[in-house]
Amino acid sequence: MSQFSPQEISVLLGQHARWLSGDAGGVQLKLKDADLSGVNLLDANLEKAHLSGANLRNANLTFANLKGAVLSGANLENAILRDANLEGTVLEDAVMQNADLTKCTLSYTGLQNADLTGAVLKDAFINNANFTGANLTRAVLINARFHKAILAGVIFVEADLTAVTISNANLTDADFTNAILKNTHIKNAILRGANIEQARTLGTTIKGLGTGSAADKNYSRKKK
Repeated sequence: MSQFSPQEISVLLGQHARWLSGDAGGVQLKLKDADLSGVNLLDANLEKAHLSGANLRNANLTFANLKGAVLSGANLENAILRDANLEGTVLEDAVMQNADLTKCTLSYTGLQNADLTGAVLKDAFINNANFTGANLTRAVLINARFHKAILAGVIFVEADLTAVTISNANLTDADFTNAILKNTHIKNAILRGANIEQARTLGTTIKGLGTGSAADKNYSRKKK
């Protein structure tokens, strides 16, 4: 992997900012497979940056703008992305174990086959994002809002979905084994093949697409 000093990163970010503005001397940030582990990118503007395969383990991306950035296959293990903008960000096959995405905006984000084991997505806004095949085992999603998300084949094993709202989503073959669904509301969802029966529910409502769906449930009592 290529390695960069904080000073070099600062110069590259400046060049990228000029590129985004269309100014002379601007250069798009392209750091494929770069070693950016532990780097401080607080409030950085990484819009449309190319960071596929980059090592961003333990990086601080709080308030970072990653709109339209490409991070496919990147390592974001233990990274801090609180309040980051991930609109249109490509994170396919990314490793995001134990990453903190509290209050993130994930609109049209591509997270196919991403590893989000133990990640924190509390209060995240997730709109039209694609999580197909993603691993969210033991993830903390308290109060997150999913709208029109593709969650087919997602592993929610032992995840905490307390007070989560999932609407108009595709949950085909999703696995909620031992997940916490307390005051969770799933409505107008595609639930074909989804394993919800083994979830831990309390005050949970689940309604599949169509009136009188066999998947419709109202779990007013605790289920262990």
